[in-house]
Amino acid sequence: EREYVVLNSININFGELVSLYSHLPCITQFKAMRRKIFSKILPDVGWEKKDTDGHTDALLRNMLIGTLGKSEDKQVLDKCNELFNDHVKGTKLIPADIRSSVYLTVRQSGLVEDYNKLLELFEKTDLHEERDRVQRILGNGPNSDLRIRTLEFAMGEKV
Repeated sequence: EREYVVLNSININFGELVSLYSHLPCITQFKAMRRKIFSKILPDVGWEKKDTDGHTDALLRNMLIGTLGKSEDKQVLDKCNELFNDHVKGTKLIPADIRSSVYLTVRQSGLVEDYNKLLELFEKTDLHEERDRVQRILGNGPNSDLRIRTLEFAMGEKV
């Protein structure tokens, strides 16, 4: 199956299950099942927009990257980190249609360095859309200290 509407529906249902079982040991099996289903599709869709893409192809690409990132797919984690680091350095920008998923995947690591790089991106840009994108991503991740820091940031003068 390659239809965005169908795959997104499956993904939403998986997301509900992951929310219910996230604190149980079986969560690793749910993530593995999601990887098994969705990792077969991403190579066909690709990481970059093609001339033949329709609107739903862009949505599918973004959904696949985000879902596989949350499911800890090693190839997606590595690619997102590579794209993010190149983007931060300014050597190659992440296409806007996948930027949120890449940011979110990187942020899931909980690393303070990645959090700081996102803050740096926020401070460097004048684009409202990019600032909004970064703000939505900052509070994600397993590090509770960074979530508190995000709350403080949200109440500060820069926002």
